[in-house]
Amino acid sequence: MRSSALALAALVAGTAAESCRSGLYIIVARGTSEVQGSGIMGSVADGIAKEVAGSQVAPLQYPASLSDPVYQDSVAAGVRQMQKTLRNHVKNCPRSKLAILGYSQGAQVAMDALCGSVGVEGFENSTAIDSSLIKDHIVAVALFGDPSHVANVTYDRGTSIRNGIFNRTSSSVQECKAFSDRIVSYCDVGDIYCDVGDVKTVHGLYVSRYGAEVQHFVVDRYNKDAAMTRNATEPSSTAPSSSTASPSGTATSSSTASPSSAANGGAGRAGDRTSGGARAEGGVGLAALSVGLLVALAMG
Repeated sequence: MRSSALALAALVAGTAAESCRSGLYIIVARGTSEVQGSGIMGSVADGIAKEVAGSQVAPLQYPASLSDPVYQDSVAAGVRQMQKTLRNHVKNCPRSKLAILGYSQGAQVAMDALCGSVGVEGFENSTAIDSSLIKDHIVAVALFGDPSHVANVTYDRGTSIRNGIFNRTSSSVQECKAFSDRIVSYCDVGDIYCDVGDVKTVHGLYVSRYGAEVQHFVVDRYNKDAAMTRNATEPSSTAPSSSTASPSGTATSSSTASPSSAANGGAGRAGDRTSGGARAEGGVGLAALSVGLLVALAMG
């Protein structure tokens, strides 16, 4: 019995160790209605993994749905899974470096997990993850078309100057400041969800417009973090020479293994749908927003 228990413990420990990567652990939260996998953000994630040796692409497992379950419940499930994934990974891999990519609903999931929930009726009142647990691990967060987009913040990117359809509370915006130096959130004028616009096609164009820019941003952030780590661990300058392994280790190829599905396809850029057709103001509930948008999309 004792030998069996020891063997099981060794197996569990070995599995945890094997899941740690010398490069980046890239968590990807897909958009609404995209099949399980990385969705349209997959090409960006794969590009990063190719540049940073020893990386793994890890699609977040959550519903990413609009109606079954309803959008707000899907977001809540995604937030719980994102926070659980972050806590478990940094616990099991204390030297690991992470990047988070999110598109549409996935972008809101990422921000709710890091900063706390939006102040809109119907959404679960989720609490921001303790930044002290993960701040030293997360090197970059890149988002496209976030329905909870906040205009005029330091990490704002794209052409939009308006808030998204789901207002983020001031306390949530304050929590985001802990990660503001490593976040980029893209929203363009006309986007139905992050800009309260009326141009359906805009929401599906971010990867073609900004994918290469985001890839460069994440890789550059990782390289700078790796350089700082090397400098912090090098012996004093009096030593004749020094050699310190970088976080990328000696791996010569990257891995894009998913926690479950390896699918990187989705419902298509224009097929992503989030609930709500107008910004929640004057006490208008989420249900009304969802119904209004579904009707508008059906008529369109």
